[in-house]
Amino acid sequence: MNPEVPGGRAPLLACAISHVLGAVLMGTSVDDSDPAGLRDAFRQDATFNVCLGAVFFGLWAWAKSKPLAASVSGLVLFVLAHAVATILNPVNLVFGLVAKSVLLFFLIRSVLAARAAAAWEKMKTRSN
Repeated sequence: MNPEVPGGRAPLLACAISHVLGAVLMGTSVDDSDPAGLRDAFRQDATFNVCLGAVFFGLWAWAKSKPLAASVSGLVLFVLAHAVATILNPVNLVFGLVAKSVLLFFLIRSVLAARAAAAWEKMKTRSN
C-alpha cells in the first residue's frame, strides 16, 4: 500500500485480534459446572470467532499485495458475519456494539484508503 495514504491494513489486524480475544474470553468464561447447552453454545461461538480471527489475519497478510481486494473482503466478511449472528440471536447485536461500530468505521476507512492508494498509483503510472 502507498505509504502516503493512511489507513490500510491495521483494521484487518484489529478485527483478527478482537475476534481471537473475544473467543478466548468466551471459551474461558464457562466451565464444566455450567449447563451443557450454555457451555456448548459458548464453545461454538468461541470456535467461530477463532476461525473469523484466522481469516482476518489472512486478509491482513493479503493486504500487502492487494489492499483494495483484502479491505473490501474484510468489510463484507465483517458485515455478513455480524448480520448472521444477529439474525440467529438478536442479543448479539447489543454485545460489543461500541467495539463493532468502531471496527466497522475503520474497515470502511480502510476501503477508502485502499481506493485512494489505487487511484494514486494509477495517476503516477499515467504521468510517467
